[in-house]
Parts: sequence; C-alpha cells; structure tokens
Amino acid sequence: MQKLNITYEEFLSYIDKICQNKSVAAVDTIICIGRGGYVPGTYISHKLGVSKVYTIVTKSYNEDNTRGEFQLIQAPTLNDEDQKILIVDDIVDSGTTFKEIKKWFSVVYPTKDVTFASLFSKEQSPFSDVVYGAVAKADAWVVFPWET
Repeated sequence: MQKLNITYEEFLSYIDKICQNKSVAAVDTIICIGRGGYVPGTYISHKLGVSKVYTIVTKSYNEDNTRGEFQLIQAPTLNDEDQKILIVDDIVDSGTTFKEIKKWFSVVYPTKDVTFASLFSKEQSPFSDVVYGAVAKADAWVVFPWET
C-alpha cells in the first residue's frame, strides 16, 4: 500500500473546495463521523459559521483492520431547526459508512436534507453521492497532518 502524506496546506485547500459546493455552503448542521470526521468537520463548521456540530459514531472495522459488520454506536438527536445536514468523514472508501448512515437517516429523519462530504474519495468508491476535496488511488493509505 502506497502512503499519501497530506500537508496542512493541502488539507486546507480540500476544506476550501468542499465549502465552495452550494449544497455544503447551505447547511445549518454538521455531523462528524467519529473519529475521522472530527477534524474536517470542525474546520468546515468554522469556515461556514455553523455552530451546531454533532457526532455520529460507527464501527465497521475489526481490531485487525479487516472490514466487519457495520454498527451504529452513537447517533445525535436532531431538532426541527436542524434541516440541512452535512455528514463529514475523512475518507470514503467502500462507501459502507455513508450508505448505512444515509439509510438510517431515511428512516429516522426522512424530511431532513442530507449532504455527505469527505476530504478524500477513493477512486473505486461505489458511493458517489459525496462532495470531496480530492481523489486518492485505491491502494493509497492517506496520512493526514495530525497523524504524523
């Protein structure tokens, strides 16, 4: 697997690109997927001036980093004012996390307008309904500035 080391400047440029998207710029609520979405979600919230930021926690990998069964561990309780929701993660690879969260939202909050954003989309990702900052090769291991 090839390492792709991202600089802080590159990270900021991906945040800018995501925030320029019209659907993203219109959100009133941000939900960060733990842990990967915490940093990008916080930066996006500051850039857009969105103060309502929540967390959703999922698990789809085993301790040995192999893909396991998707689990929704923690989800936010939204109110009537939370209408245009942005779900943020660091990387969309298989798309399972976004797909399962989208399915959960359609049942629990069917009237909410949900947009998905990720710093990176892997080139083979089947989940195409995402605003992303950059595309990474399928075999790339992306290393963010806060991970080095």
